[in-house]
Amino acid sequence: MKMQDSLLLAGFLFDQRRVGIEELCALWEKEFGESLALFSSKLCPMKKYYSKEMLQADEDLSHLQRFWIVGKKKVQREALIASKKWALQKEEVLGGGRGQRFLNIDTGLITPENLILATIKNFTHRIYLGEQIFADLTLVFEKKSYRALEWTYPDYQAPEAVEFFNWCRQYLLTCSQS
Repeated sequence: MKMQDSLLLAGFLFDQRRVGIEELCALWEKEFGESLALFSSKLCPMKKYYSKEMLQADEDLSHLQRFWIVGKKKVQREALIASKKWALQKEEVLGGGRGQRFLNIDTGLITPENLILATIKNFTHRIYLGEQIFADLTLVFEKKSYRALEWTYPDYQAPEAVEFFNWCRQYLLTCSQS
């Protein structure tokens, strides 16, 4: 495999009353090109965690929505840093620059061997990449499927999400052979 054999991924968790999937997809595609696929999940264990900063105390969690989008073209793995910087900037701009958070964007890479997310938060299992960005090994590919690690966020280990990531990996392998 060549080091450019990866696909760029973004996971969006957002308050649907303030921004829509169409707008977020358009922002993504303007920056990173045509998308291969979009996957939306009703199962979103992280809603409760993010509700503290995205919703008022008494609001219904159903306002928060989750989806993932994957770029169609292969990218160099170094693209992870720029993608996270883009995500942080979009979170700030769409929040009105006043610290109002109603959008979380996780960017990452789908590779033949793993799924890696970018983060600005250091932790024992995260590797510093530069420019204040760390790599978080989120899923590893073993025994014909991605599998979660003890620190993998619940949204990323949901069976339907893993199935989607496996499908994207298969696309990556297929287009790598052509």
